[in-house]
Amino acid sequence: MHFYGELVKTKGGAQHLVVQNDIEYLTHEVFTEETPLVRKRAALWALGHIGSHPNGYELLKKQELISKIVHMAEESPYLSLRG
Repeated sequence: MHFYGELVKTKGGAQHLVVQNDIEYLTHEVFTEETPLVRKRAALWALGHIGSHPNGYELLKKQELISKIVHMAEESPYLSLRG
């Protein structure tokens, strides 16, 4: 279990993620060059847990993150981010 994965299971929880800008923060962590690798991986895991539920998947889809994450998994120079 993961906090975000459980939170996103309800519409209210998913809305909380939007209001608190958690997805934007996690996205910034994943795609900013200066972010240490361990924090990138943690943010990627959190986004994965969010996207594992239909409510969260819709949030990620609205922000067009799915294709960006797939691209990163295919092209990252870091094997630990490639999946």
